[in-house]
Amino acid sequence: MVYLIRTHGELPPHMNNHVLGLFLQAVWEQVFAEAGLSFQVSNLDGIYGPYLLAESKYPMKVFIGKKES
Repeated sequence: MVYLIRTHGELPPHMNNHVLGLFLQAVWEQVFAEAGLSFQVSNLDGIYGPYLLAESKYPMKVFIGKKES
């Protein structure tokens, strides 16, 4: 999480790290396979600008399923 809290005209970023996810990646891979979908992971690293992150990192990934025709 990135919090921007303006104090006395300054807007420093405050970081809080949370690991979020409903299921383990292995569970998602199994569900995709059972549905007949290919499984691909795409990293969204770099989606936030350095002015928000300062020295912090914000790793994100999305799972993409594709039905082969």
